[in-house]
Amino acid sequence: MIKIFNAVLFCYLFLSAPVRGQVYLDSARYQVIPILQTQNFYLDSRIVSTFNGRSRISLPFNLPKGTVRWFYSFSAFASKNEPLEWVGLAGQLSRLIDKTGVSAFLIDQLIKPTGTAACDVFVFDSTFQKKFEERDEKNWSYDPNSSRVNITSGIVEGAMTEKPGMIGLSNPGFKSGVNVRIEVTAIVEKPKETDVEKVARLSAVIDTMESKNRLAEAIAAQHEIIALGYGKATNFIQISKDLLFIKQMEEAGKYIDQGLTAYPDIFQLIALQAHYFLLTNQYERAENIYLRCRNQKISETQNWENLVDNDFNELIKHGVYSSSYANIRKKLKIE
Repeated sequence: MIKIFNAVLFCYLFLSAPVRGQVYLDSARYQVIPILQTQNFYLDSRIVSTFNGRSRISLPFNLPKGTVRWFYSFSAFASKNEPLEWVGLAGQLSRLIDKTGVSAFLIDQLIKPTGTAACDVFVFDSTFQKKFEERDEKNWSYDPNSSRVNITSGIVEGAMTEKPGMIGLSNPGFKSGVNVRIEVTAIVEKPKETDVEKVARLSAVIDTMESKNRLAEAIAAQHEIIALGYGKATNFIQISKDLLFIKQMEEAGKYIDQGLTAYPDIFQLIALQAHYFLLTNQYERAENIYLRCRNQKISETQNWENLVDNDFNELIKHGVYSSSYANIRKKLKIE
């Protein structure tokens, strides 16, 4: 059991750390933000656009603060009714991050769309919008690393920019129109979490894990709070209890001692120390604590005997038994 607990704790802590040699983006540190939702456009042929139509369209975009990577998914097809394979880009990225985090080879893990017609996709500075749409080719330029010429479909990673940008779609065909579908999504680093915010988040995790009886995960979160130096008496009480519940006696003893060092007068921790001694065959030390605290008032509604009785019942509920419970109850006159 000790090995299992240590493995769970290690995995919990490991998943929040960056892996050397790769770009590691996990759901706790990063979020996926759609820049342009999936949109469809029709681009006329160049001949038609000369008279009454458009063969080019430009879409403005701004990368959110904290963007670390951004992508666009693109597909061109001759007919609006063509059956195309299209898996939303934002959904794919979210699932990858939530499941395992994503490496520098993220783009290789994405499902690419299909296409049947050719189109040009240009990424350029917003100041070139009018020149691009008017086909004033000598007076505008584009980023060749982020742009693609004469392609039918794909997913492209864009170059980072802090300026407002444009994605220009252009039909290179003289006679045939083309239907275009595009989606733009960014992976954004969340604002750095303060210790206070982290403690609040971990506290919420603890509440959820406790309600689901997922004690190993609750213990791991309690461990983080205590390691940050924010451990209150309640944290030491709950982690010690949970460790007793899963029969990790040695670990429980460490946290009980640590808690009593910081909070020597908290009766819940004193009781847990007595339980620890009782469950590790140190009966005399346990009995001494139980009897020393007889008739002590814990709160307006609880005394020492109530506390011990409730703790014994919780231990039994979690399958932690001792033949000495009955003897201690008798000495404390707990009916």
